[in-house]
Amino acid sequence: CPLRRAPCVPTEFNPPSRTKKRVMVIGEAPGRNEADAGKPFIGQSGRATMELLAELGYSREDVVWSNAALCWGKDSEVSKARKACSGRLDREIAEVDPDVILLLGVHALHSVMKTKSKPRIMRWRGTVIRQKTKTKTRLVFPMLHPAFIMRDAAKLYEPLIRMDFDRVDRLMRHGYEPPEKKEGRRIVLA
Repeated sequence: CPLRRAPCVPTEFNPPSRTKKRVMVIGEAPGRNEADAGKPFIGQSGRATMELLAELGYSREDVVWSNAALCWGKDSEVSKARKACSGRLDREIAEVDPDVILLLGVHALHSVMKTKSKPRIMRWRGTVIRQKTKTKTRLVFPMLHPAFIMRDAAKLYEPLIRMDFDRVDRLMRHGYEPPEKKEGRRIVLA
């Protein structure tokens, strides 16, 4: 870590499935549980994410798990760590070459989309971003972070995460959304 902070939680690379699309989940930063265990997405919000992916037919071993920042720390430090980890995340995405990227939270969105200012996750969530690479067009989905909806005041947003995962499922299975299922969200070409 360029910030030389500990503990850092490395990305969990899993071999690609021969029958499933390559999925990469990028969160904001590891929490205390992840920092203690040295493994990403094992805390409460990680388990919630895994349950939603399991409904789509994916196990933990089918997915590459990473974060915009690899260091655990105070919320106020995530922005600095995210910037320090930016090049590392770009290299990981290039190496993994996923078909689908799920961006959980504003820091993941900011890191991958390279926005000039901090984006508003509520404006981007539910958006499908078709990102062209040399080998394919990948689907990128900004979503609310499951940790956000676990707060009492944010419980009303829980159906939005379910809607977003349902949309991910439709697009991964069919490559498009049937016209009658469109939710009026924009599709962005990147």
